[in-house]
Amino acid sequence: MPSATATTGRTGCSGPSAARRSRKTARPSPSHRSRAWRPSRTYGEISLTNNGISIYYAAKKDFPQIAEDINHSPFPIGPVGRATELANFSQAFIFKHSRFPNAAKEYIRYMLSPDQAAPWVDAMNGYVTPALKQYQDLPVWTKDPKATPFRDGIARMQHNGYAGEPGQQAAAALAEFIVLDMFADATVNGMSAKDAAARAENRLRRIYRG
Repeated sequence: MPSATATTGRTGCSGPSAARRSRKTARPSPSHRSRAWRPSRTYGEISLTNNGISIYYAAKKDFPQIAEDINHSPFPIGPVGRATELANFSQAFIFKHSRFPNAAKEYIRYMLSPDQAAPWVDAMNGYVTPALKQYQDLPVWTKDPKATPFRDGIARMQHNGYAGEPGQQAAAALAEFIVLDMFADATVNGMSAKDAAARAENRLRRIYRG
């Protein structure tokens, strides 16, 4: 996800990231696919999450006292000298074998027009963004300053295989949550950072070498 979130210190944040202030009230989304997320271990203990704006969106709706303690920020730039984030953005493709390619193009053009896409982006608080620069000007990014860091997520993002090549292996590594599990191994599963990195490397080698 694009950014990291921090709170005032009483709990965690979301990333952009979200904060959890209470073991009893905060509940992660049922659709959250992260295997590193262990509710019984993390309620009231998270200080940072790497996530889309959905945690903040849910907190504003159901736990406003937690939402007040959440903030978002882009991740700091590391030794590579550039951002290496992911971002949720809408994309559409037309198959070569389509019987009606022109109609499909017009449908996509219509659905991504400001009159159609802008209310959609606004309704989900910017969780998924059309990949057109014009949508950076939508009010959703500035009417709540906590949403602003997500506005430029697409401009900062890298493909899933970075710094290698995109492809089947990169997709498999993402689907297997290898990087996510590496952090989980080092932070909640009792492994040393060195051992967690070695385990992740071995899993990647199996994928890339077949």
